[in-house]
This record gives sequence, C-alpha cells and structure tokens, in this order.
Amino acid sequence: AVCSASEMNNLNKPGVAPPPNIPKKRLGFTDVVVDSDDILRRHLLFMNPDSNSPCQTELSLSFQLAQNYLRAEGITPELRADESVQLGDVVFKPLAKPSGGYQKFDNRGFQLLLNYRAIDQHQLQRVTFSQILEGEIDPDLVKDRLVLIGISAPISTDYFSTPYSFR
Repeated sequence: AVCSASEMNNLNKPGVAPPPNIPKKRLGFTDVVVDSDDILRRHLLFMNPDSNSPCQTELSLSFQLAQNYLRAEGITPELRADESVQLGDVVFKPLAKPSGGYQKFDNRGFQLLLNYRAIDQHQLQRVTFSQILEGEIDPDLVKDRLVLIGISAPISTDYFSTPYSFR
C-alpha cells in the first residue's frame, strides 16, 4: 500500500495517509522530487518524514518492491559507513551537493539520478479490474511476479514530465 508525506511549509502538500491496518513493512511512500523546470530526473529511495506527516514510512514503494524481489534471491540491503547502500554487488550512492548540474538543490533523503531507458511497451502488461472479475486473465500472467494495482485515470495527479516527455 502507499501513502504520501506532507511537506513542511507547503499547504498544498498535506500528505496522504495509508489505508488503515497496513503493516509498516508493507507500506511505501510515493513522493517524488521534481526539478525546478518540472522535470522528474531524481528518485527518492528513503527519507525521514516530518513527525506530523500522515505518512510515517521511511521507504519508497519502489524500494520496498525491490527489497521483496531481491530477498527471494537472497539479497538484502546493507547500509555502508559512507552512507551508500549495497544490494548484492551493486552499490548505490546518494546524489550529493555539488554534483554535475545539481549545484544547489534539496538533497534531503536518499536520492538517485534516474536512468531512463527506452522500453518496449509490450513488455508491460496492463489489465483492467473488469478483466480480472470476468476471469479473462491467464493465471500464469501473474504467477511468481510483482503485481501493482492502481489507477490510470486522466484525473489522477500522479503524472510527471520526464526528459523524454517533449520528444
């Protein structure tokens, strides 16, 4: 399940509480960091939410998903002395000030630069809730896979511009 942290000094971002009775280990935040030109180039893996925020998890949904997937492969995250995180043979270092084009920015939390890759849209399978209720989905489609359930309605405010948005 997801929630969203409030932002101090921003009345337009009061946060969103998680659904009731969800264990913290099954909860992730969906907050993102958008650059001053409204382009999403960074990703927030973990953070310390404000004590008054309705969302009190430190871990992003994406990090929770990755942890669950990698745990099944025998890989668990290790916080290193230099504040980097190691997952198996891969070490993730947080974006630090100054770094490339990021000279002055809000570097709270553990942020990474996103590595956008072109993907074949046929690799992603979307199904509707109606298709599930009607029994139109082959069970092998979801067997031993991560399944995300959400909305894709145009009214949703979770749409962000990326470096590829204006091509």
